Amino acid sequence: FLMKKLSMLLLAAVVMALLVPSARGQMATLKGSVKAADGKPMAGAEIDMADKDTGHKYQLKTDKNGNIFSLGIAAGTYDVTISNNGQVVDKLNGFPVRPGDEAVLNIDMAKEQQRAAASMTDEQKKAIEQQSKERNTVKNLNEMLAQAKAASDAGNFDQAKQIMTQATTLDPN
Repeated sequence: FLMKKLSMLLLAAVVMALLVPSARGQMATLKGSVKAADGKPMAGAEIDMADKDTGHKYQLKTDKNGNIFSLGIAAGTYDVTISNNGQVVDKLNGFPVRPGDEAVLNIDMAKEQQRAAASMTDEQKKAIEQQSKERNTVKNLNEMLAQAKAASDAGNFDQAKQIMTQATTLDPN
């Protein structure tokens, strides 16, 4: 009886030993970095990875130098979302992770923006330029309104009136 139990235990140990290297061969290492549009490391950025086939998910975070590193990422093809302060800054579809490999994920937002700008039509570029001008106008108007209010609160009504006149010249609407 003892001999039978020992041989069953030995058989189980051999089977486990054979399965472990097989599972390890299906895993990979992930490393890389995330840089903001200004070229500085994006510390604390969240990297969400979802395997397109299995739905398996990983959530990683960049360190203070904008680097990521993880052992034991399952092989697969991933959709990757990079977020910073809750805002999605980039998405990659079909990022490959091969068994036993070292996958490298380097995100440079300045290069991504250049690529996006290069693929825009002239109409899209004009629309973005128009939006930028409108944002600057609104910003300037808000600053002028704050100056006029400060002048009015200080009793400088003539100065407040002058600032408001300039503001209506900037944008009559």
